[in-house]
Amino acid sequence: MSRPKLIIIGLLLALTSSINISEAQSPIDRAIKSTVRIEAYDLMTGDLGGLASGVFVTEDGWILTNKHVVEDFSRMFKNITVFPTKNEKADEECSFSVDGNNIVASEYDDIALIIPPEPWRLKCKPFTFITSTNTLPPTGTTISAIGFPGTDIGSDSVAVTSGTTAGIVRTTPPLNREELQKYVERILFMKMDIQIGPGNSGGPVIDDQGHLVGISTAMTQIKHYDGSIQSFVGLAVPTANVVNEFPELPSTEYVAEAKLTDVSDHAWFSSATQSFLAAGYFRNIGGLFRPGDNATRAEFIELIVDLLGGTRDSYDEETFTDVSPRRTYYRHFEEAAILGLVKGAGDCVGKTPCYANPEAPINRAEAATLLLRAFNLERTLDTPTFADAPDGEWYTESIEAAASLCILRGDDGAGTVRPADRMNRAEMIVMLERLHQNMTYPQCSSTNTDISLPPFPTEGADEEVHVGSTPCTQGSWACLIQSTCGREMEQIQTCTLIDRMCSNAQRAKPPEKRGCFPAEKKVREMIDNINESEELLNTMGTIVLELSDQTALRAIEIRKRYEAKLAEYKDFFAGAMKYSNYIALKLDEIEVVERALESIENEFGGLPGVDLKQ
Repeated sequence: MSRPKLIIIGLLLALTSSINISEAQSPIDRAIKSTVRIEAYDLMTGDLGGLASGVFVTEDGWILTNKHVVEDFSRMFKNITVFPTKNEKADEECSFSVDGNNIVASEYDDIALIIPPEPWRLKCKPFTFITSTNTLPPTGTTISAIGFPGTDIGSDSVAVTSGTTAGIVRTTPPLNREELQKYVERILFMKMDIQIGPGNSGGPVIDDQGHLVGISTAMTQIKHYDGSIQSFVGLAVPTANVVNEFPELPSTEYVAEAKLTDVSDHAWFSSATQSFLAAGYFRNIGGLFRPGDNATRAEFIELIVDLLGGTRDSYDEETFTDVSPRRTYYRHFEEAAILGLVKGAGDCVGKTPCYANPEAPINRAEAATLLLRAFNLERTLDTPTFADAPDGEWYTESIEAAASLCILRGDDGAGTVRPADRMNRAEMIVMLERLHQNMTYPQCSSTNTDISLPPFPTEGADEEVHVGSTPCTQGSWACLIQSTCGREMEQIQTCTLIDRMCSNAQRAKPPEKRGCFPAEKKVREMIDNINESEELLNTMGTIVLELSDQTALRAIEIRKRYEAKLAEYKDFFAGAMKYSNYIALKLDEIEVVERALESIENEFGGLPGVDLKQ
């Protein structure tokens, strides 16, 4: 059977927003009033570069949309005009503009956050908004995509299209080696059996309760290698990704039915997931367990700490540099540090900086070591040994102790345990179930079904988390241009953080190379003029050979003047390449030379027997 492949078709999309939140609203009405229409303007030309959608996610006017809506080819952000929704139309009276300095985007996910710099000055506040959910909705959930589809007639009117979620799809963007090291495997899209089109990009996707569960992104073809198209589906970035990327935003938990749609009753890890479900775990993961995904250190630490009784309400300080208080797992890592479970890279707890690497995949050796620390486990007398866990390695004692308690089992017939292999989520949950089965080697095949997991701790779990910090944007940085505009229309810049009160500054740091602005149009014009003038100079040389002696002498003299004036023009261009403000200072002189070149060209073209148009 041929394997299907995905062809992603990017689309600009659309949305709506609202003005009055005092009146009672149905979920769909509130979502419609939270949707906005977006106009994106090209930085170089000032022309309208796209029509799309977005959604208010705070009453101060913060807007979620797609990165491809607000970003141009050079990774610079466009100027944006936002039209809230009123009476199901884009409301021009309440519109406002935001420049690229007030936008922040994910490095890999197709999501961006637009933050008006002075929300109190916006017209028509407060805005109706909807809050992101922090987990994926189960497959088959009834959903609606809202936006302003269309790029011309009718694009100022909101539209609602309904259907169901149709699973998830992973895509791996083309990355170089350096980017690949930073690539996070959580990148995925939510599939929808909903047709969306140009203008819908960035619009909200809600469930039948009005929860914001996704941001519309594109349509995709699922196509077999034989060329046949299997189906068309819509794609949305799940708001679970949004919450992970922008923890500054308020978020709510999506409480789904205690059933995992991607765990078969016959799966080898089924009993483990059922045990944890029965104890109250996994109640908010949207029906998808993702058994084959690599388990992260954060996921493993969260489960261990919850099995040990959970976290406290607050902690006095931030132990780990890379575990922000805005992360859902912050308290779990603080508790793990107090318990001595996580000591940080290089045993750095108590020092600054100290890194815990929460998003990194966890391997089998690390998992075994954490379990022994957490539950005070000791190896039994009967302990298997493994060829790939020799004496003297830092993990050997942990591996053998876990194996003696049947938590880890070697590969059948191979005598190996693969300590450095990444552990997937199914293996993670089975290890934790075996821990509570109280088995010892060599009786690991017996199954103790009468296990009792500690109930999921519920104290201190907030239904809704409002975070007050504001994300850094490119406007949080001051950049100094270090080079002039090259032929690739790029400049080098260095940037310094000037707003130290905002969060996650590195995420918003402007790129080292930026598109030329504001003189790029003139630079492009000069490049075209030089190319055309050089071609004309060559044409003049060819024509001179065909003229009579007297006319040829005159033509040679005119050509020399043209060549000299072109050299003067090239000198101006070289200055523009060297100094960023050169064109602004020399524009009048540049235009004088351009007119001189045109005059000399006309003089040459007026000679007897000369036709430059041929």
